[in-house]
Amino acid sequence: MREVLTLISKLDLKGRHGAFQRAETELFQIQDFHFNPATCELQLLINHADKALADPVFKNFENRRVRNAGKEAIEGIDVSAHVLIRPSTMDTHEALLLVTYGSGVTAKLIEWLLGKLMGLAGGDVRNKSFFEFRHPSGEAGKFYSVKYRFECVGHKSQKLSDDLVRGNLQSVELISKEPSSIDAGSSFFVATRTLNIKPVSTAHPTLGAVISAVRTVTKSTHERYDSVRVRFKDANDTQREELFAANDLEAAFVRKERLKFDTDLPSQQIRINRTIMTAMRELCDE
Repeated sequence: MREVLTLISKLDLKGRHGAFQRAETELFQIQDFHFNPATCELQLLINHADKALADPVFKNFENRRVRNAGKEAIEGIDVSAHVLIRPSTMDTHEALLLVTYGSGVTAKLIEWLLGKLMGLAGGDVRNKSFFEFRHPSGEAGKFYSVKYRFECVGHKSQKLSDDLVRGNLQSVELISKEPSSIDAGSSFFVATRTLNIKPVSTAHPTLGAVISAVRTVTKSTHERYDSVRVRFKDANDTQREELFAANDLEAAFVRKERLKFDTDLPSQQIRINRTIMTAMRELCDE
């Protein structure tokens, strides 16, 4: 992650590399960023503009008259999100991610954004060694290319508990990332092992039941699992999946923090707000 974030920090994040239009009405733009080369911590201010949102209406408290803000057809309501990515000191492939809530910038979007940025970094010949590796066969002059994929493990939806009860749980997948060899001299190794458990057809398990089932399976198999993937259809019959760290499922399902400030802060900003970022960094140090 330290190398990944270093490569990303060298892109033109506030210019040609930092704007992405995901739909006809939505634009995501990296408005500001800060990178610490010593710790490889990356701070981002991402603005999310949405043309589909209605023009804000204001009311005068004295005469009770109202007026529209005056949004034009080509414009979108712009809201900011602060993002903090801090590489783990325990696992070189992991980082802690914090995102302010309410702007439409989600953990899922950060997964996608990091992948897009690494794709841009891969287009620079100076980064060739990070994207092209010698083939396992050892054949002279033979290489293979790689793409980088990111997964956020944690609490992605505050409504997950309700969605599980009202929806249809399909499977719970326990994932172990402990590598092991296939046989002596092989060019391949086992990278992950998975174990699937499913509820009986009439069950609508709660989060507590899911946690209990995972603990029971872990105890009976004597396996160490790194993460748990929950697949289900929500109340709207939409197929969804969530990925959680196996060693602290309860915290993963419920962890969220409310930041309180002495004064109101604007919802849209053009520079990283140091008050917000300082509070986010303090959460990392707890």
